Amino acid sequence: MPEFAMRNDMYRISLREGLIVIVKFVFIVLIVAYLFYDRVIFAFFFLPLFGIYFKREKSHMAAKKKEALTDGFLKALSALSTSLCAGLSFENAFREAVMDITRLYGQRAQIVIELSGICHKLSCGVRFETALSDFGDKSGIEAIKSFATVFVAAKGSGASYVTVITDCIDIMDKRQKTREEIRILIRQKQLEMNIMSIIPFGIIMYLKFSSGSFMEVLYHNVTGYVVMTTCLLLFVIALFIAERICEIGI
Repeated sequence: MPEFAMRNDMYRISLREGLIVIVKFVFIVLIVAYLFYDRVIFAFFFLPLFGIYFKREKSHMAAKKKEALTDGFLKALSALSTSLCAGLSFENAFREAVMDITRLYGQRAQIVIELSGICHKLSCGVRFETALSDFGDKSGIEAIKSFATVFVAAKGSGASYVTVITDCIDIMDKRQKTREEIRILIRQKQLEMNIMSIIPFGIIMYLKFSSGSFMEVLYHNVTGYVVMTTCLLLFVIALFIAERICEIGI
């Protein structure tokens, strides 16, 4: 399937996702042109902004995919810890964990594809730490890189690396639960922000249909266009500031 290239192939967006972004952009600019200028034709003036909007949507989609990949990897580690405690060798425990994740997410999930690739490398004689490090570098996920470092250190020491790894997995799981709680709070604020961003459009639409003569002075004249454009710019700036506030690194 054709795809729009991104910084990392793992987080690229598909043709279907790209078309959805285009449809959303067209819908937004049509609504803005109608409510703020009373002329749908004004939507053409917003077309140059598509590149900025598309880049923003790609960034959001990549963040969600990275988030899902991290969650899937940590679930795989939990399954790995269970198998190790049951007495399986590390390689067999990892394969069991991949099977559990496959049953949970399905074969088409990105995390399943990546972990299955690691299993294939293991069957070809590649060391696990090498395959995992490659996955960490490819994904850019700190949790994967950290686990690869711990695995190399634990395997190279004389201590029981199974105990070290299971302890590391427990710590990572606790941290992930804390991150999830923070993530829920942030999403609540983002939902509030999205609702608030719709209210100005609702107000203009209400006035437009209930008091058309009251709004007529803002349309079809230079002064009205200047006022509405200023209001639109202030709204976009406020929305940008609100998004930056909600974009808190976890």
